[in-house]
Amino acid sequence: RCGSGSDDYEPVEVPPAPAPDIGIPPESRAYAAADQPVTLTRDQREARDAAIQRLRDNLVSAAVRTPELATVEVRVFENPSAFTDDSLELLTGLEPCLTILDLSGTAVTDQGIARLAADFPRLRILRLGRTAITDDAMPHLAQLPELALLDVHQTPLTTRGLSAAAASDSLILLRCWNTNTTPQDLTTLATAHPSLTLQTN
Repeated sequence: RCGSGSDDYEPVEVPPAPAPDIGIPPESRAYAAADQPVTLTRDQREARDAAIQRLRDNLVSAAVRTPELATVEVRVFENPSAFTDDSLELLTGLEPCLTILDLSGTAVTDQGIARLAADFPRLRILRLGRTAITDDAMPHLAQLPELALLDVHQTPLTTRGLSAAAASDSLILLRCWNTNTTPQDLTTLATAHPSLTLQTN
């Protein structure tokens, strides 16, 4: 006690100040989620490697992310408008390990997306910007258990489709600028899904 002259006192434990919450960008969190390893059998590895070679022979970029991850990234860069639903056959053999797929600007349709979602459950990052997909494709994608990033910018999607996609339990980042929505639509969607980041420009 102050002024008592006594040496008796109760020590006060001062907790450390909390570290500042800098936050990890949502795209980084999505890629961190995507870069989780998968386990493949020898037969699955052989099928994966054959599929990668087949894709490259058809001028589609395909590669194993790292040997440790065993996952595959596919990007359609060359003449994307010629890549159709039928072209998805080229992905056969990647079912257990395709995690990143860029179909931006391709001619895939809702039917192709439905098949893609059914056959490739490990998809974690999917880019569909500048395609003609509609709201009907989104419920299929929302069922993907590991989808972390979905890019649907410059598509005809409306609030109905974006809401269906946002219902995904795993989705971290939804890129949806230049869709058939209004700023108020997107504000309402963001309010309804506070844990989801909407990239709108």
